[in-house]
Amino acid sequence: MFKVITLFVFGSLAAVTSYSQIFVPGMPEEIVQTMQNQQDAWNSGDLDAFMKGYWKSDNLLFIGSGVATGYESILNNYKKSYPTKEAMGVLEFTHTTWVPICSDSGLLVGEWNLIGISNGMYSLIWKKVNYNWVIIADHSSN
Repeated sequence: MFKVITLFVFGSLAAVTSYSQIFVPGMPEEIVQTMQNQQDAWNSGDLDAFMKGYWKSDNLLFIGSGVATGYESILNNYKKSYPTKEAMGVLEFTHTTWVPICSDSGLLVGEWNLIGISNGMYSLIWKKVNYNWVIIADHSSN
């Protein structure tokens, strides 16, 4: 019974810690949940599920070492860069700032960490499209 209680307590603490790293005051709850889902999808090795937080449009913008546009192109770039679950590592997001731009868009700034592999910063522009919050522009750097 002690093992069950211990596992429950540590599992609960891990979930609270993860949520507290992703939540920023003022940030819409739907975005918090989407980012948690993205982190979980990445850590499961599922890039298709990870991309569900992005705007499925040819106008999606990703800025990293260069500029990429379009949902499919960005997904393919992820798949080339991270061909296996092992190459993906373990992702952890830590948000630092949410800046509302207007009622249906905002800027999220934070840090990404592929534990033991690499880390960096990001700024994500979120917009409500067809009643859902999606990332329309992602600027990520190491």
